[in-house]
Amino acid sequence: MKKSISILFTLVLLFLSKNIYADGEKVIIILMDELNIETIQDVQSDNNIALGLMNIKVKEYLKEESMYKRLDIILQGRRVRKSVEIPREIKSLGEILKKEGKSIGLIGEEDRLNKLSDVVSPLSYKRSIEAKDKENLNQLVNEFFTNNGNLLLINLKDMNSKSINEVIKRNTEKSIFILPISTIDNQKEKLNYTVVPILYYKDNNEGLLFSQTTKRKGIVSNLDIYPTILSLYDIKQENIGNSINILEHKEPLKYIKKELNNITDINLLKYLFHGILIFLQILFFIIYIIYKKTTRLSTFIGYLILSIFFSSFLLTPLMNILNIYTYLIGIFLIVVFIMIKARKNTKVPIYMTIFINLFILLGVYFKNELLYNSYIGYNNIFAGGRYYGINNEAMGVLLATSIIVFYNIQEKIFDKYSKGISIIYLLIIILSFTGIYGANVGGFITSIFMSYILIKNLFYKNVKVNIWLIIFLIILAISINLLIDRSLGNKSHLSNLSLNIKQFGINELINIVKNKLEQVAFFATTFPWSIIWVLNFIFSSIILHRDKDIHLKIIYFTSLFALFINDTGIIAFIYMNTFFMLIYLKIINIQNN
Repeated sequence: MKKSISILFTLVLLFLSKNIYADGEKVIIILMDELNIETIQDVQSDNNIALGLMNIKVKEYLKEESMYKRLDIILQGRRVRKSVEIPREIKSLGEILKKEGKSIGLIGEEDRLNKLSDVVSPLSYKRSIEAKDKENLNQLVNEFFTNNGNLLLINLKDMNSKSINEVIKRNTEKSIFILPISTIDNQKEKLNYTVVPILYYKDNNEGLLFSQTTKRKGIVSNLDIYPTILSLYDIKQENIGNSINILEHKEPLKYIKKELNNITDINLLKYLFHGILIFLQILFFIIYIIYKKTTRLSTFIGYLILSIFFSSFLLTPLMNILNIYTYLIGIFLIVVFIMIKARKNTKVPIYMTIFINLFILLGVYFKNELLYNSYIGYNNIFAGGRYYGINNEAMGVLLATSIIVFYNIQEKIFDKYSKGISIIYLLIIILSFTGIYGANVGGFITSIFMSYILIKNLFYKNVKVNIWLIIFLIILAISINLLIDRSLGNKSHLSNLSLNIKQFGINELINIVKNKLEQVAFFATTFPWSIIWVLNFIFSSIILHRDKDIHLKIIYFTSLFALFINDTGIIAFIYMNTFFMLIYLKIINIQNN
């Protein structure tokens, strides 16, 4: 009996201590109009603080984007479309905290308070203060927390590093976020309108911010603020985002500055090389239309495109030490060298194709930075749609090169194990797109479609498609993928999609499909993509009518499938048809020889 009472008493103490700790957690969010490097340096010089980059974009869900509408979305923890009615059981941050007995307060200028009140209601504390009267700020902060306040938002115009340091100095036991809601002007000049630095003070820890949403050191999502606040109060709930953690790092500001410059440079390179690819493909098609056949010049153009792909991956490991100019010079020198070698050795294009395929797989399975530092594999942090895994450009390149590698396995390995090796290779490709690795749902589905055609051709020598079997395989594979995600606690894009559908119902699925189709239509009708994809489609259709080569058929059908299953499928289609051109050139060269 005494033993039972002792155990019960211990459990009660543990419960009370847990609740006392949770109730005692205090959080401050300092909202800034913008946050420049000089302010960060001043704050960091006086405090041990964690830094990261965060994308604040929400405008694909709201047509009118303002600071307060953006903040509203961030504090909801989900990007809710206007057309979707929010179920009653999904509560706002303020409603959840109130239910848990936590109070929220606001301090700022009068005009800002009125706008913020709509975002973070219900409130238990609201105080107006003039920007010039900042000496009263800490007195009001102290007043709020003395009266058992829990979460305080501060929004003052032109709040400087001195004021921020003073708040931190007087509240070292609290968790403090410093969150800008717009980028500074010199970043906008570099086409950065969405990525901002974010500071997080907690327990005097210095380092880099990290979350499972982005799986990128020093980069977090705007969906992570909401679950981080809930976790500080030990409130358990299913969320789209993840809690922000701090990774130890001695020079976080230096790392963040370098990372921001790096993704800015790669973003510019992406636009540049997209332009080069489109120009070269249009030139290729013009030559074909004029001469009604391939020429040495068209062969040169095809190999030039492949050489650019190859050299971009080859230089990827050096991207962190090269600036944009030395990178371009390196690309030029490698391309010249390859073009000279390709004239003497016709197998060079095949070697480059196999290298690109293996390089992407190496990046997916072992070192993601190999992908992210290439303009093809780079995930556009500024767009905010994808932070990790295989993007649609890399997806198109990986699938197209996989078809070529698959048939090279058949040609080079003549023993009884060749079919088994080929199937294992296809399983490796499919696995690379799952939530565990590449996390590309469209690529995952497309890889299953491609593998079905390749295996059917391998055993039955035809590529006729059984639609119902394809649908069954896709549903089965997605179910297995979700099961793996749940068992490993992995929040992939597919898991978040299923959570959204679970919370918002079938209308959310309809809206997602509608949004995907709108994006496909946008790219299909936007110059120059509207021109180049039509030219690719016409060229491929003409060639397939003349030449029944199985390699061409499978790349063509797979690229069409990718076109409609992915939101930026147009880009994947164009990249895949680049390899369609190369296979066709190889066939013509063999025939001519």
